[in-house]
Amino acid sequence: MIREDYRYLIEDLPGLVRVIEKTIHYKPWYATGVVSGRFAADPAELDRRMIRRFQTDAPKWDTWRMKQAGLARYKYVRFGMRWWLFASAGDRSAMEERNAVHHVRDVPIKVDGYSISLKRGGYERRSREERTVANEQWQAYKQAKSAGTSAPKPSPPKQRERKVASVRLEHNAREGLEIEAVKLARKAKRHQVAAWFFAFEFTPYRPIYEQQKAILRKVNKILHARGMEQLPTSIIRWKRIDTPAYTATGGAVPASHAGDERDLGSESRVGEGNQSSGGK
Repeated sequence: MIREDYRYLIEDLPGLVRVIEKTIHYKPWYATGVVSGRFAADPAELDRRMIRRFQTDAPKWDTWRMKQAGLARYKYVRFGMRWWLFASAGDRSAMEERNAVHHVRDVPIKVDGYSISLKRGGYERRSREERTVANEQWQAYKQAKSAGTSAPKPSPPKQRERKVASVRLEHNAREGLEIEAVKLARKAKRHQVAAWFFAFEFTPYRPIYEQQKAILRKVNKILHARGMEQLPTSIIRWKRIDTPAYTATGGAVPASHAGDERDLGSESRVGEGNQSSGGK
């Protein structure tokens, strides 16, 4: 029987992105697919089989034993008719025998215009003394440059080895939005262009915010050429609104669905092309 408090059904797209962003830190391997016609009438049957096969609802003490035994731990989520299965480090033979498994660092997860991956995150924190020395070096470098003399350029801070989740616009989605904004800037009024940025539907993670600023710079060049006042960066939404990611019922499979585990067939097979389903 599947735990009634196990949550796997995602309610909306921003919630799905947030769940994936948090999951890939400790379960970076993944497989993905769509619910085929075999389970279209009752997707909960697929959920039950996937959860039972990969023990994604196992309690903490069981997952600890799996980790000590060198086995991978899994997480299963479904959004509409698409599903994702994530795995941690360890033996993933149960997952690899039926699925094309990718590491999110090598093959980003693309869903409805988002591209989610792991990248090296930021720089290591410096001490107060190191920051003081670095500031003095930069001041000396700037003064020498303004005076026309040469001076050694200060070394940048050391980058972190730890990977962090990166949520950005997928390449095709970003190009489409850029073309749309440029066309609007060439014909529409200033307030109509501003309304387009206000209505931007993607969650403003930091990489997406920077991508919007790049689009805004191109738009402002066109507005300036038309003799119109440029738009400020304050029109870009930067604050994320976190809504509940999972469904109100938590996505628990009713106990009546419990039974002997049967072969998942072709449903758990997924090719590399499926991982970008929904990507624009």
